[in-house]
Amino acid sequence: MLHVTECLGGGVLTALEILLAEQSESGFDVALAYVSRPVTPSLQAIREAVPGVHATCWSRRTSGYSRLWKLAAGIRRAMIQGDFDVIHLHSSIAGAVGRIVALTVNPRARPVVAYSPHGYAFMRRDWTPLRRAAVLRIESALSRVSDVDVLVSGSECQIAKSKVGSKAAVVVQNGLRRSALPRDPRGTRAPGPLRVVGIGRVCYQKAPWLFAQVAAAFPSHDLEFAWVGGGAPADIARWLGGDDGVAVTGWLDRSDAMRRLAEADVVVSLSLWEGMPYALIEAQALGIPCVVSDIPGHTDIVKDGLTGFVVVDVREAASRVAELARDTQLRRRLGLQARVNAASNLTSAEQAAASLAAYRLGSGHAIEAGVH
Repeated sequence: MLHVTECLGGGVLTALEILLAEQSESGFDVALAYVSRPVTPSLQAIREAVPGVHATCWSRRTSGYSRLWKLAAGIRRAMIQGDFDVIHLHSSIAGAVGRIVALTVNPRARPVVAYSPHGYAFMRRDWTPLRRAAVLRIESALSRVSDVDVLVSGSECQIAKSKVGSKAAVVVQNGLRRSALPRDPRGTRAPGPLRVVGIGRVCYQKAPWLFAQVAAAFPSHDLEFAWVGGGAPADIARWLGGDDGVAVTGWLDRSDAMRRLAEADVVVSLSLWEGMPYALIEAQALGIPCVVSDIPGHTDIVKDGLTGFVVVDVREAASRVAELARDTQLRRRLGLQARVNAASNLTSAEQAAASLAAYRLGSGHAIEAGVH
């Protein structure tokens, strides 16, 4: 099977590294092809991250239409050559390009076409309603081309069925590899004020200004607010650069980011839209209660009142943070349940089997591991 994307960075990169590793270790013959973007790691780094997978870069250009032509040409070549049983497209642009290309190939001769949006683009809140409606219409039209839509969460699958009209939708849920689950999640925590942490890229999607508003509700020094992640300096200054007491770490390597995350007492994520964010899964696996916005992806990870709180606005978020700050036993109870839930329900253990079932559904016949 061949996995294809033009968005090899951030959450898509993490999701693909885990899925491809699970498939490869389960006996699948797996390949990855991509075109670069500014945040894409080097080809050598990608090959080291998934050693059992043959990775190819079709274009090292990070912008311009030529990389999309390379993407389309590569997909068409892969479909015609017949070396793969499945071509799995990841992200909206690769999904659109790949499915348009599929229209030019005999459907009886081409491989199964699977598509994972990793968060539908029409869910974006920074687009006008007209643009979102147009993208939804395109997704609905192209859903007739893909043989199966592979969604990363149950709530995303419901969107595929109810809004897109997917003819075949299957969940292959994002999750951490069991080997990556922390054995000693928190370690020895340094003394100090209670730490409230936001995580991820400082960008519109993550609504960092809402995190700053939560911080502003606690003017005393009893709580310490920090954002683990980076972004454009102008965005950091605009959304987190006020007098709200939010410290921004900037970009950290993975080990430092996990160390800073593990120091948190509470994680707050008030994103406007998501797929199923790995940073939040990692927070739960570390035993940290989370306060999150009520959106698809978040609600698949955080169980309201059991492993954290799902909130509808800043006022409720601040209220929940205050409740967690003053109740040590509540933090411990929610944190313990978060760890248990992550180990039981937020791992990648079933991804290989679930993806095989999805491909079989799309093909209408058996596809076996280890067979081109």
